[in-house]
Amino acid sequence: MWEHADTFGHGGPWLYDTLTRVPLIVKDIAGRGQPGRVAHAVQSYDLMPTLIELAGLEISDPDLNARSLQPWVELPSSAALERPCVSENVKQHVTSVVQGDWKLIVNHPPERRVTTRLFSLNEAPNEQRDIKARHPARAATLGRAMADWIVQNRRGLFLAYAPGPGAGSMELTVRSDSPMRRARAWFGGTGVTQDSRLLQTVTGEHARLVFVEIDRPEDAALTVAAARRGESESWIETTVEPDAIAQYESDDIERLFASEEPTVRVFRGAPPVLKEETKQMNAQRLEALRALGYIQ
Repeated sequence: MWEHADTFGHGGPWLYDTLTRVPLIVKDIAGRGQPGRVAHAVQSYDLMPTLIELAGLEISDPDLNARSLQPWVELPSSAALERPCVSENVKQHVTSVVQGDWKLIVNHPPERRVTTRLFSLNEAPNEQRDIKARHPARAATLGRAMADWIVQNRRGLFLAYAPGPGAGSMELTVRSDSPMRRARAWFGGTGVTQDSRLLQTVTGEHARLVFVEIDRPEDAALTVAAARRGESESWIETTVEPDAIAQYESDDIERLFASEEPTVRVFRGAPPVLKEETKQMNAQRLEALRALGYIQ
């Protein structure tokens, strides 16, 4: 497997294929499988379960996010592993998701405008033509897949608002009983403003889901007011108490999006998996793990 390009994380906030796509060559010394080429995207951490299975061992963790590529090693023409592949540049606040021939890139700097771009890797592999306006439903589908991955892999609180079927511009206001240290919209928003106890975000005409990451104590209530104005108007105001914050489960975002009524949910993301006592880690790795929420 080759390394990513040397500008990854050191240049601007980009996650184009020229930076993230790397070749992977697998040769099974046992002589199993057939030669061939697989065009589908996979992720680098898929190598771990792949090597375990090729060694004839069993994967002990049933909740492992990575998936073995052994079926493709043995038969390159095997059916695709239908799942999104996510890349993230933590320092530059940019995340991308690839599924099939489609790619969504989201720039989500804290307390600043969120921008999303959609590309067809089949029609324009150089990623120079944003076609989100032509395919808003596809952009929304990839956005939900990204949100699902984020909540399952990031620590913290995440608020999601779905207004139900229809179209229009959405407004979201969140008030907290205790100070919010930081908040940022991940996609669907054209702006986000925040003071210590108030968060406001405004979304565009095609938004069907607002997804916000909130850094605040978990023992305080959130009061959420959300409205959609325009062709299909809706309104919801609710208070989310600490005991109503649920641990996220896979596809909760899809279930929320499918709701026929305006719905607000607050989810608890992934639990910490590392402790800061790991002093042998270098400063750059510790910084990345803190940004991802794995350690405090």
